[in-house]
Amino acid sequence: GWGARGVSIPTGILLEGPAGSGKTQIARTIANEGSLSFVKATAADLKGLYLGHAAANVRDIFAKARAVSPSILFIDELDLVAPCRNGSSNDALVQEIISQTLQELDGVVAQHRQVFVLAATNLPENIDASILSRFTERLVIPLPDMESRVRMLKVLFNQAKIERLFECDYPLLGKLSLGMSLRDIRNWLALAQRQAATRAVAMGGSAAYSMTRDDLLNATPDAAMTA
Repeated sequence: GWGARGVSIPTGILLEGPAGSGKTQIARTIANEGSLSFVKATAADLKGLYLGHAAANVRDIFAKARAVSPSILFIDELDLVAPCRNGSSNDALVQEIISQTLQELDGVVAQHRQVFVLAATNLPENIDASILSRFTERLVIPLPDMESRVRMLKVLFNQAKIERLFECDYPLLGKLSLGMSLRDIRNWLALAQRQAATRAVAMGGSAAYSMTRDDLLNATPDAAMTA
């Protein structure tokens, strides 16, 4: 293996970036490209309501990843799974999930299991320091730049068959989408589609449905980013 050849292999990678920046899709793409099984765990999957529950959840999800190895275990919202302790009454529950997660992460490395751990967060400063130290690589996933947003817009808007939308419109739409993630852009399109559907109903039904450039301009990007 690589380790036997002296090559340093990261024990885990933490993907950092704002909500909607595509961290989950990146993890899935890595799994697909490497022909690896993909196992996803969220805070809701791992956290427990009482002592013993969270530890069992963590053991189960790592066991699932081992059972289908070689695999990627993707832990979403790591800042909620293993937050910094703050002296609250929930500290015992937090300590339990942190301790069990550390045990499982160290076990993956020690046993040379074919399980690679990826995690995602938009608040890395809120993650417990001991958990954070196990992620030896940290990658920042930024919001899409102008070129990437325009490329996304073209794909989504072509699929939506928007009428009276031309190539010269995309620079303006790219500027309007500044600061938006792919999720925000999808929400923006959905708002415009709802406006077009409402107009169609008022005009007599689905046969009157048509979405245009004006529907996009009338939908508020700020509303899409909070939807």
